[in-house]
Amino acid sequence: MVTAHTRRVDEADARRRIELLEESLAELLQWIREQDVYDDQFDEETSWLPRLEPLVRPDGLAPLAPLYEDHFVRLADLPSELEKVSRMVKRAEGLLAGGRFEATFGRARSRQRLAERRSAQSSDG
Repeated sequence: MVTAHTRRVDEADARRRIELLEESLAELLQWIREQDVYDDQFDEETSWLPRLEPLVRPDGLAPLAPLYEDHFVRLADLPSELEKVSRMVKRAEGLLAGGRFEATFGRARSRQRLAERRSAQSSDG
C-alpha cells in the first residue's frame, strides 16, 4: 500500500537523483569547456583535419600524434563526431541556462568537498 509518507520519500529520492544528474551534467560540461582540444576543432587554424590529412592510412585512420601511434582517429568521421559533441554541449547548456549551471556546478563542488572531508576524517580516525 502506497502511503503519503512513502510518496513523499519517493519524491524526495527522485529530486535527489535529478540533482545528482544535473550536477554530473554540469561537471561534464565544465570539463568539456576546459578542454582546448574541443574549441580548437572549430577554429580553422587549430583544427586537426589539415594536420592529419597527410597522415591518413589506406584504412582511413590517422594517428593523433607521432608519439601516440596507437591512438587513431577516422578522419572522415571527425566532422560528424564533432557536430554530435557540439549538439550535446548546446543541449546541456540549454538545460543549465539562466544561472542554473553556476548554481548546479557550485552544488556539485560543495558535495565533492564534503565527501573529501568525510573521507579524510574517516581515514584519520
